Amino acid sequence: MNGINEINELSNLKEIRVRLITEQRDLSLKVEKLGIFLYSKEFDTLTREMQDLLIEQHCYMKQYLRVLNKRIAIINEQIKTLKK
Repeated sequence: MNGINEINELSNLKEIRVRLITEQRDLSLKVEKLGIFLYSKEFDTLTREMQDLLIEQHCYMKQYLRVLNKRIAIINEQIKTLKK
């Protein structure tokens, strides 16, 4: 790979990383807020079906957060490699 292509790839990876980190932070806050809500008195007033759906949603959100974390880690490694 020539120097210009490496610079372009590095730039693209950094842009992607910024977007992923923003998404990660936003999702992390939502996961935290929903987790708190799951133990609230208000949660207890919901129907069993709605409670189950919110618990399921919380699980999927945590899985998605793990995927984002892995993607960020991979991109960080790619950036390190390109900087060498």
